[in-house]
Amino acid sequence: MSCFRVLLLVLWITSLQGQVCTIDAQNANQDLCTACSTGTNPAVVDGRFTGRLNVTVSYTIGAQCLSNLIWDQSVEFYIDRGANLTFAQDPTVAANTTVAATEAHHRHSGTISAYGQLYYPRTQAGGDSYSDFAARMQSTAGMRSLPVDLLRWEAEDGESAVSLQWSTAQEEGADYFELYHSATGRSFVPIARVRAAGYSSQMNEYEWTDTRNLVGEVHYYRLLQYDYDGTVAHLGIRSVRRPSPFTPSRIHPNPARAGASLSLHLPQSVDEVVLLDAMGRVIRTYPARSPRVHIRLPYNLSAGLYVLRVGKQLARLQVV
Repeated sequence: MSCFRVLLLVLWITSLQGQVCTIDAQNANQDLCTACSTGTNPAVVDGRFTGRLNVTVSYTIGAQCLSNLIWDQSVEFYIDRGANLTFAQDPTVAANTTVAATEAHHRHSGTISAYGQLYYPRTQAGGDSYSDFAARMQSTAGMRSLPVDLLRWEAEDGESAVSLQWSTAQEEGADYFELYHSATGRSFVPIARVRAAGYSSQMNEYEWTDTRNLVGEVHYYRLLQYDYDGTVAHLGIRSVRRPSPFTPSRIHPNPARAGASLSLHLPQSVDEVVLLDAMGRVIRTYPARSPRVHIRLPYNLSAGLYVLRVGKQLARLQVV
């Protein structure tokens, strides 16, 4: 085969592959609209993404890019091992667009955070697989996204509370924001409602502080925005990690059964030890008169994750 025919074959195969944008360590610091608009066959052209997005490192598609980007014709997402993809706000999808999402490995690929939910590589109970994400995104094809430009959405852990902050560049018909919390990243409960600016062409700053007695190392927060006509936009999920100096190794046995007697080696002088459930609700309080304390768990305690609070320190307890 002549060199000319080989060249034609290579060009033909390349054309079949379509537009492909890969997010890796080299361009992960760039906005998607910039990273995917370069090369001989870019995926982003004139504010429209068409083709395949390969995500090899954890990456967030920023709100500013999403506000000016339309996903068009045929879109595919490929998530590599250990990589997480986050949408800072709901994407805008052109009519008749098809969407697909695949993973490198069914156990080790990361999550897709979109529409206020986490999606996983394989089908889970509750409709949270990659396929569910693709179906959700495709179902919005041709629909108008909410007129809210999200500039920032952050969750920051403080010494005794979590600060939730977000800001918008403009709002048009925005009624209110609603915050949700989860200890697992899947099941969320509403915790606060914040009034929106309504109609505004200037930047608006919002903040709400979660001062509840949070239990567990990682906590997830979801932000939703409601329009006056009832339309809702999912603005993304953020997480915070809270350290627990009072370690589970100071509890014996751990895991334990309901009704078991536990021996605790306390790291400080305290008056009491408090048993909490995963939502931070008090189950029982025990007096503590020395650094070595013995307590008995309730006999009717269900299996699951619990926390022992000693002063301001927390330690996880697994009941089996």
